[in-house]
Amino acid sequence: MNTRIIIIVCIVGVLLGGGLVAWGLLQAIPADSGQTSVGTIPNSPPNSSSVFVPSPSGSQTDPIPDLDEEYAALYQKILAQKLAFTSVSSSAGEIGSLYALYAADIAEAKKLFPTAASFSISVALVDLNEDGTSEAMVLEDLPGYCGSGGCPLYIYKKEKGVWNLIYEGLSGHFIGMANAYTSGYQDLYLAVAAGGDAQGSVMRYVWNGTTYREWSAVATWDGATFRVAL
Repeated sequence: MNTRIIIIVCIVGVLLGGGLVAWGLLQAIPADSGQTSVGTIPNSPPNSSSVFVPSPSGSQTDPIPDLDEEYAALYQKILAQKLAFTSVSSSAGEIGSLYALYAADIAEAKKLFPTAASFSISVALVDLNEDGTSEAMVLEDLPGYCGSGGCPLYIYKKEKGVWNLIYEGLSGHFIGMANAYTSGYQDLYLAVAAGGDAQGSVMRYVWNGTTYREWSAVATWDGATFRVAL
């Protein structure tokens, strides 16, 4: 065979072999389906139908619970009634005579908080021992007097025209009246702070013959609702 022919045949063989290899490689690459896996950022134009689903960040803020509703639900469960307070800012009348008892504290609050909108206290009259004469419950919620533990709470019994103190402590505004009596006085439900949270727990207070004292836990606040104690 002619040498030139041999060379030409070799060249043609090499070219054919290279073409077959290239064709095989192209067949091994899958066709682009145009779909992007969920959870990855696609390299697509703004109007692309591809969707990017980010991982949950956990940054959403839980809704703030409505304490009025939570206390109402709790008191319904334990057969209690929320005590209604009246705002008092004058020393006139029978209730006003209670306001006069805090004259020194009111003067101090006005000195420390001169721009405060109100210097009232909260008062509720309720017959705790069913003797026909109302006792007075006072929350001293003057500016600067309440904190994470609640407000100063005082209970007075009127004897011969004079208000005599029979209990003092701390509580939030959501005071409940139980449907039970101990030693002749109606049991109370007071909010007691726990860990800086004024809604830490609700405690039952009973009369011991001289004053009210803490008796038992009724419910605990878990940050969203009350868990009734068993």
